[in-house]
Amino acid sequence: MNLSLSDMAIYSEKRRNILLTLDGENRSIEEIGHILNEIPLSVRINVKKLIDCGLVVEDNGTFGLSDMAFPIVEDLKALLESLALLEDSID
Repeated sequence: MNLSLSDMAIYSEKRRNILLTLDGENRSIEEIGHILNEIPLSVRINVKKLIDCGLVVEDNGTFGLSDMAFPIVEDLKALLESLALLEDSID
């Protein structure tokens, strides 16, 4: 089953959080897991999926955003901020 980039970046909360965690800094699986309060195995599985679709790259045991992922993550942050504003105005 091939998943689209939107499936990878938006629909999975874990993968979305991993991308946001990697914004601006390369991190190890353990660091990502610690930040997100996730077990390393779960992080590793989701990072592998992000690597397979080209959103994350590995460099000597650390992981970071690919060139393609930077604009996606910027748009994702803007989308999440807009949704938070909408939720606040509804409440």
